[in-house]
Amino acid sequence: MAKIPNDKIIALPDTHAIDQNAAKWLARVHSGDISDEHLRLFKKWYDSNPRHAAAYDRVEKTWRALDQLRALDQDYVGAHRPSIIEKLCSLLNAWIAWE
Repeated sequence: MAKIPNDKIIALPDTHAIDQNAAKWLARVHSGDISDEHLRLFKKWYDSNPRHAAAYDRVEKTWRALDQLRALDQDYVGAHRPSIIEKLCSLLNAWIAWE
């Protein structure tokens, strides 16, 4: 097999790191306690790379969908026991908060 010259190799972005940063920014932005400076830094990060924007939008869309599922689930399950959706949301919250 022929060896590919180093100048022909394209480095792929670390999508896992981008997704982790997107989740951390989502938690900060939606915390209700974000400073103007952090909001400025978020906007700079978001606008600096289309992959950042796409990752953030994807994480936020998932977050909103889970909120909608939680609301639907509570209508059916009631408040007497934790539901699967609440457990899933708790797990997602822990993952986002984890660094």
